[in-house]
Amino acid sequence: MVKLKDLLNEVASGYKNRQFGDPLPTLADVTKEYQKKHQELKEETLEESPDNDLYRSFKAINNDIVRIINKFGKKADVDKALHTWMVGLQASLKKMGYKL
Repeated sequence: MVKLKDLLNEVASGYKNRQFGDPLPTLADVTKEYQKKHQELKEETLEESPDNDLYRSFKAINNDIVRIINKFGKKADVDKALHTWMVGLQASLKKMGYKL
């Protein structure tokens, strides 16, 4: 037979430091503590990532390029212009020393 004390997760938030007579943690308490802990970890990860701003900038540029393509899609030869632009961009990046 399994006893109740064996079923309780002793590492659950609020249970480990519980003193005699203190109420058991509720599901809401444990959930709140879990979300708080993971939110802090997520914020630390985002702040620690030095590439975060770079990726955000690339995404903004990507969105601008898509917007421009959609704007001129029916007025110009977008395929040719896009190809020419990409070749020029690749040449500029290679001159700067970036490998693609």
